[in-house]
Amino acid sequence: MPIIRVVANLAQVAMRRLVIEIPIEEMIDDPDSPLRSIETSEIVQMFKQSRGEFEGIVRVAFRDPKIKIEDAFPGVDGEYQLLNADIKSGLSTYFVRFKARKPTRRVFTLGEVSGGYVSLPFEVRDGKVRMNFIGSPLEVKRFTKLVDESWPGNKVVSLTDARFAPESPLGCLTEKQRRVLLTAFNLGYYDLPRRIGSRELAERLNIRGSALIAHRRKAEHRVLAKIING
Repeated sequence: MPIIRVVANLAQVAMRRLVIEIPIEEMIDDPDSPLRSIETSEIVQMFKQSRGEFEGIVRVAFRDPKIKIEDAFPGVDGEYQLLNADIKSGLSTYFVRFKARKPTRRVFTLGEVSGGYVSLPFEVRDGKVRMNFIGSPLEVKRFTKLVDESWPGNKVVSLTDARFAPESPLGCLTEKQRRVLLTAFNLGYYDLPRRIGSRELAERLNIRGSALIAHRRKAEHRVLAKIING
């Protein structure tokens, strides 16, 4: 069933977490793509995700041991550093950084276009890609529409309020502060150089510039205090 129906009547309230699965053969058109040989894969940590760019820690095992991780990402300028290799399980952990040479419609791009963001856990298992998307009900609705258009065989696993662990720095923020901080980070406000300015960010969030500054500064202060004081 198209997942757009699941969120069609949601009100504009707290942020939501959508978990979906997509058959990997739908996401990868090329039947000979090395990505189809993935036995299991997991993004352990994401340091950066933006249009055509990714930086993070990836754990992966291929069914064909001859395949290398750099083979799995054609059409990108990438850096791959092996951090650990478990011979028994076949899993290898890499630091990965890449930038696509040509913009394409990928999962992270859809998240950015929708206004929310794709979060962890993000994994490939049993021939399916399972991902989390976090955003407002409207952003979830936009995201699900794009996913339905791109991969109609998708399946909703769950749709819940987005909750963060008490030990997470995000857990100490109000809903408004969290939304401002996450949107600013996702859209490149903290990148060097910045990919979005305060005025455009306020417009995307549909709030006044003064409100944006107030929420952002309070959020930054609380997150830093949580990190520094523990």
